[in-house]
Amino acid sequence: LQPYAGCEFSCAYCYVRELAVQRMNPYGLAWSSWIAPKMNAPELLRRDAE
Repeated sequence: LQPYAGCEFSCAYCYVRELAVQRMNPYGLAWSSWIAPKMNAPELLRRDAE
């Protein structure tokens, strides 16, 4: 379970920077310059585990 969206690693061969999730990031920042916690991650995990 990844509790965050975004990334700060800036890997040279990263494919995610070209995906829609990056183009629609909530901050309008370049990939590898933001992360955002998934606020409801614990609840989603509990629900999916049932």
